[in-house]
Amino acid sequence: MRETWFKILPEEYAQAVVIQKNMRIYTDVCGENFYTKRKPTITFMLSNNKSFTFDVTMEIYQSVEQGTTGILKYKEYKKWSFFVDFQRHPQTETAVVIFKGLLDSNVAVGNNVYPQKMPALTFQFASGQQVTLPVPPEVYNSVFVNEHGALTYRQQGTLFYFVSFQRQQ
Repeated sequence: MRETWFKILPEEYAQAVVIQKNMRIYTDVCGENFYTKRKPTITFMLSNNKSFTFDVTMEIYQSVEQGTTGILKYKEYKKWSFFVDFQRHPQTETAVVIFKGLLDSNVAVGNNVYPQKMPALTFQFASGQQVTLPVPPEVYNSVFVNEHGALTYRQQGTLFYFVSFQRQQ
């Protein structure tokens, strides 16, 4: 119980902005050997101007930049605080549909796995970056290649999740 007591604390949610990213360097001792290790840390500023610095996974560290906003999920007890998760707010960028196609995927039902084709669109951002996202059939059927608009998406690490696409008028 001593090392896991924080797990029973209630989770708290707050609007937050990433104000600093650092790589904490420390030495770990194992017997007579010394190991230098790096631990990613992020400092978040809440809307009430309270700030927290947490050790985070490399995936979370690489998925945000200074100024990224989102919802910080954490636990707090007296002077201790514990990182749970950070969900970026959806981002919107101008993009053009450059390809329509189907993605192969698998759906598991019980012990059975069934192949499935999912409608997908490939978008190109103004920066030249391209991303292929599975989209709902109604979106797939309503847009054309070379159509410009505002793509709203969520990004977690290197994964992108489709939210919406608003065509330019």
